[in-house]
Amino acid sequence: MTAGSALLIGAFQGVALVPGISRSGSTISAGLLTGLKREGAVEYSFILGIPIILAGSLLNLKDIGGASESIGILPLIEFHYKFF
Repeated sequence: MTAGSALLIGAFQGVALVPGISRSGSTISAGLLTGLKREGAVEYSFILGIPIILAGSLLNLKDIGGASESIGILPLIEFHYKFF
């Protein structure tokens, strides 16, 4: 894979910001357009998604503290023991 191919695939990932456009679908399509085999395009697409998923998770971590204060710990403990 060349740097130009990687940039093109990354640009297609940016297109997925448009509602209704699949991130994995757009990056797999771009990978196929750049000459990657299907398996390579799928693998690269999912590897490319790891930083985005981690960044989204980190952004949501700030909300966890506020949620536990409003819910309280007792319902969480009770829920845990009902199912285990």
